Amino acid sequence: MNLHQRGQALLNRVTKSEAGTGVSVLYTRGATTAPLVVTPSVEDLDATTQPSPTARNLDRERDYLIVLADIVSAGFGVPADGDRITETLNGVAETFEVTARRTEPAWRWADAQRTRVRVHTIRKVLA
Repeated sequence: MNLHQRGQALLNRVTKSEAGTGVSVLYTRGATTAPLVVTPSVEDLDATTQPSPTARNLDRERDYLIVLADIVSAGFGVPADGDRITETLNGVAETFEVTARRTEPAWRWADAQRTRVRVHTIRKVLA
């Protein structure tokens, strides 16, 4: 295993990514959409508080690691609340909206060199 492969294996373990080197998504802000390659985390099925012991909250939270240079070159700058990431999961296009978590902002730096951002999202059901 070479150095790159070891680094990718570490990144996959840390982010709990099933995607390996990344997946193609559509990143949208307003009317502007651009394709990006990102590293998704495993979807958190019960990340938000359940309203009652018998009711299940259907919101889904998911983090994405995005190379800052990729999102800047696509014309977006840093992620913003309300941006949307559309990913195909099991053959279905799922849309996740960038949003702050209870104790964290919508995004934060993922490394000390500030080359990647960790973006927090929640699944949106679009009508």
